[in-house]
Amino acid sequence: MRLLSIRLVYVIAVGALLSGPASAVPQRTQTFALQAGWNAVFLRVQPEAPTPALLFDGTPIDIVACYFTPHSTVQFLQDPDEKPWNEPGWLVWYASRRPDAFLSNLLNVATHRPYLIHAERDFSWTISGDVSFQRVRWQSNAFNLVSFDLVPDNPPVFADFFAGSQAHEQQRFYRLIDGRWTLVTNPATAVMASAEAYWVYCKGASTFQGPLDVNVRDSGQLTFTAGATHRRCRIGNTGINPAAVTVHRTGPLAVFYGTMDYTTLSYTTHRLGDSLSLRVLEPGEKEDVRLDVESSEAGTQEALLEIRHDAGARAMVPMVLTAP
Repeated sequence: MRLLSIRLVYVIAVGALLSGPASAVPQRTQTFALQAGWNAVFLRVQPEAPTPALLFDGTPIDIVACYFTPHSTVQFLQDPDEKPWNEPGWLVWYASRRPDAFLSNLLNVATHRPYLIHAERDFSWTISGDVSFQRVRWQSNAFNLVSFDLVPDNPPVFADFFAGSQAHEQQRFYRLIDGRWTLVTNPATAVMASAEAYWVYCKGASTFQGPLDVNVRDSGQLTFTAGATHRRCRIGNTGINPAAVTVHRTGPLAVFYGTMDYTTLSYTTHRLGDSLSLRVLEPGEKEDVRLDVESSEAGTQEALLEIRHDAGARAMVPMVLTAP
């Protein structure tokens, strides 16, 4: 794919005075509309109480299986009733009310992982926890159990979402329907869901993240300290059409952005409100967003950046400022 240009946008984050103690990192809430039987979900928050016995206490959830080895070479899919967790790369938890509870080996529920969840009845499961940023890592020439963060009111169809990737042009997508992994036969009309996990075949090596490609050097978040006041976030359009990209901010950390005038080698800063619209990015084009922080307040302050692509993809990037 042709790389057109990289443009710099400067952003300054200023610590706002907090009336109470701050969370170490931004938090988020996920709600899953679980159906009776098997569900394939993807967790994007780190639970405060990750022990399954505590997390699922009082719910109709009685089996949870976690696929924790994304670099295994899965060539054939097994339905949940075939108990794929008996194979390497899986962990499972059974509720204490089940006779097979003693076989449980899933000790903690972690973020950025796919789960097979069995519910005894329809159930709306809501979970809150810390947010972190992580890119999809593909295993080449194999099926990958993955999910993508999507704009809730503008979810894409499979064909549009993967249109920019040669590694996925075979369009071999499987979603869990009535307890069976079912091929998506019409990717041009099948709508994706943000909380759902899919088996997707990847032919060859790939770093594809969807039409929106966000990259940060820090692990899981953008971290700022008195000695490290500069960070950079690269936002790319890897779709096949020009894209409008917006950045939305929530949290007590006040954020400022600036634009560089290369004629005078100066930039002007502006306060970032609830959102910022970047320029339209052509296919293959990227924009570097530089972030700077200033704070006269001690303690930890945070904000959450939600980066949206008009094709329905999004990424959540936490910003955390720790000042002595």
